[in-house]
Amino acid sequence: MKRTIVSALCACIALASAYGRTIISNDVELVAEFKPDDGRDRVTRDVPAKIDMFVDGGVEFDLFCSDMVPVSHITVYFRSGEGWYSVAVDPGEEGKWEHVRLPQRVIRGVEGRPAGWSAISSVRFSAWRGDEGKAKVVFRNFSSLARKEVEALVVCGETCANKNESRRWFLEYAAKVTETFDALGIGVRQVADSELSAGHLEGIRLLVLPYNPRLPETAEKLVRSWGESGRPMLVCYSLPNGVADLIGVRPTGSWVVGEKGAAALGGFLRKGAGLADQPKYAVQLSHRTSIVEPLPGGEVVAEWAGTDRRSLGIPAIVKTPRAVFIGHVWYGGASRERLELMRSIAASLVPEWKARFAAARQKAKEDAAAVRIRAAALPDVKGERRLVWCHSAWGISGMDWDASAKFVKDCGFTDIIANLAWGGMAFYPSKVLATVPETAERGDALAQCLAACRRHGLKMHVWKVNWRLGHGATKEFVAKLEAAGRLQKKTGDGTANWLCPSNPINLAEEIDAMCELAEKGVDGVHFDYIRYPGMQSCFCDGCRERFEKSIGVKVADWPHDLSRIPDLHRKWIEFRCANITALVEGVAKRLRKTHPKTEISAAVFRNAAQDRVGVGQDWGRWCREGWLNFACPMDYTESTAVFRNQVRRQGRMSCGVPLYPGIGLSVWQEDGLAPKRMAEQIEVVRAAGLTGFTVFNLDRHAQACLPCFNFGARRQGK
Repeated sequence: MKRTIVSALCACIALASAYGRTIISNDVELVAEFKPDDGRDRVTRDVPAKIDMFVDGGVEFDLFCSDMVPVSHITVYFRSGEGWYSVAVDPGEEGKWEHVRLPQRVIRGVEGRPAGWSAISSVRFSAWRGDEGKAKVVFRNFSSLARKEVEALVVCGETCANKNESRRWFLEYAAKVTETFDALGIGVRQVADSELSAGHLEGIRLLVLPYNPRLPETAEKLVRSWGESGRPMLVCYSLPNGVADLIGVRPTGSWVVGEKGAAALGGFLRKGAGLADQPKYAVQLSHRTSIVEPLPGGEVVAEWAGTDRRSLGIPAIVKTPRAVFIGHVWYGGASRERLELMRSIAASLVPEWKARFAAARQKAKEDAAAVRIRAAALPDVKGERRLVWCHSAWGISGMDWDASAKFVKDCGFTDIIANLAWGGMAFYPSKVLATVPETAERGDALAQCLAACRRHGLKMHVWKVNWRLGHGATKEFVAKLEAAGRLQKKTGDGTANWLCPSNPINLAEEIDAMCELAEKGVDGVHFDYIRYPGMQSCFCDGCRERFEKSIGVKVADWPHDLSRIPDLHRKWIEFRCANITALVEGVAKRLRKTHPKTEISAAVFRNAAQDRVGVGQDWGRWCREGWLNFACPMDYTESTAVFRNQVRRQGRMSCGVPLYPGIGLSVWQEDGLAPKRMAEQIEVVRAAGLTGFTVFNLDRHAQACLPCFNFGARRQGK
């Protein structure tokens, strides 16, 4: 991809005393100018900068962006050895200076082979393409964070990451633990296992191994010395060489959900008295766990519970005189129960932290009360359309569809978009799709949902996942599709669990499936995953044959020439867009004739201009052609400013088709501020003149958040 390096202003800036060490003393300016068909996806600037993230703890700077319409988002990259760490940046309000803090824990992206957090040699600033136009982006006062006492050290498994294709998870789970400790007010840092030294351990109160299947020799010796001296450790999931004996546990096996009938893991259920202040239950939907038993002197303080919150009899958390072992990685999130669980673990390991935690609990109660007051103050608007996606085919966990629909209605919502069909599979009897085996036990999910919505006065739309195969697709089913050449082929070897959009059999099946839903009497059909998974597919033999036929030319080096030859690349992008658009057009043209009252909608990505190229999703055209009744851009961000910029940019693409922006409640961090964020984003929707919004997702997050608002009968006493 073509990159443009833009010159920087060379004015020297005096830093405020609140900043740490100056890293870049000059302004860094990018001129982000994007024109039609110029082929640029971003503008960048690389600046030399020596950073030791362990010492510095992160960076901070001031950021200015003159116009967020041409700029979809901003990324800051940190070069280390032969790789990069990266983080997306919230640009804040356009036309205003915003202060940005990037503690080490939020820098989770990784590319190439980084040499560790202490070996950062340069910073790359990137402004990514949004819509056409020109904007100025300026980074100023780029400095280290003010230094803070380090009390806990998280050892990131970067040695494993550099040898494993699922590498990002080693950084992700280290960051999750770090994030939780930070939320608890504990001074915390991460260090790569490859660079762990005795100096890093000086002054540390707690050592954490968040996901470390193996340790380099030097790190292994330091960890052993730490443990043998009796200093406390928190270990999650993996037990590298010698660590089990060191912390006082004996591995006895593992539990993998779905294997040999192993039940789902729903969360941590306290066993007996547990730890001081340990909550009775904390949700964590893990897919596997390591099973250990404590050696003499240790005890099981929590067992795994199923999704019904009943004990499975499997140790989940073990406390020993030297350590705490958690059977799986820590998922993090700032839900009250999980924060309380980690507080109890940390306090059991470092008792001196108890007083600090007591003060934090009191403040959390006060903050939660203020958030609820803010949400309740948001006025009702008559005629506003309030939709909610439900990812589960059966409604809210622990409820049936009738109870779920009643909850939605009582909260003042008007529509449910229920996820009832995937690529090739349906949660209802279908003449087009195979039926998910689960329906044999639980019945027709569509009929149950539709009846409940009718009973409670809600509109019901079926959320159809297009192309992508779902969890109901058995190995035999997938193998049959692969043998028939119906699955997407990725770059290199192997197939993806996605149907190939250019395959005429797949296209006909998707169209027929969505039109069949209209015949079942639903109020609307809803496209999702109406795209390719990315640029890495599909390169199957069928795609090659159909593409070459469409352009009248043979591709000599398939698929490499598609990215190397500009004219071929442009035609390939058009081919991909046409394949995805054919489904939307086919459904719209048929339903406009046969079921004109059935609404057609789509969950779409945020950046129509960029995603047309990246995933073949040309939803701007779908609006121009009138094929959609409404669109739901998935504007999942915690930042109200970013949300506002996205809504503004999307308004240009909709051509009068109603937009009901997606508010990402279920993907936000669980810090108790969800009602406040949601209230602010609803206000943005209303200020933009839009007549509704869509909330993701009808789950426990929604159960906690939606009743805080003053929309429904429950709050109004009706």
